[in-house]
Amino acid sequence: MTTNHIAAVKAALSTVTPLADQLRAMQAAVTREADLKRTLANLEAQQAEAERAAANNAAAIARFQNIRIVGTGKGNPRMDNYTIHYNERAADLLTMQPVWRPGEQSLTGPTPELYAAVLADPSVLPPAIRALDADPDAAVRRYFGDKARGYVRS
Repeated sequence: MTTNHIAAVKAALSTVTPLADQLRAMQAAVTREADLKRTLANLEAQQAEAERAAANNAAAIARFQNIRIVGTGKGNPRMDNYTIHYNERAADLLTMQPVWRPGEQSLTGPTPELYAAVLADPSVLPPAIRALDADPDAAVRRYFGDKARGYVRS
């Protein structure tokens, strides 16, 4: 081996090394691009699903009006049984025109749509239930749990 041969290989290597580094960077970029594209597709699908759910929720809430909750007792959630009274938009089967029909359901077992409508206007909740928690959903869930247990925690 001669010094000239070593110098020639070093010179060639100094020319090739930056190109090899660029190639490795490009290969890493291609892999990163594929990961980012998958992530973007997942995020867009999640956003579309959330928008569909919000639209469905809004449509469900719009089906109800004049919601009021009536208790059977004197404001003690442990003793009271609450009933949700409402008007629901429905189609008249003869004319196929929208009409408002009255309905009622127990607060302990409403349909998900009616429950969403109640939570959309938490002022319809009785004060005794609203006092259980600042978050209306948490207050109703606490009422459910307390009612199932047979006593209301303070």
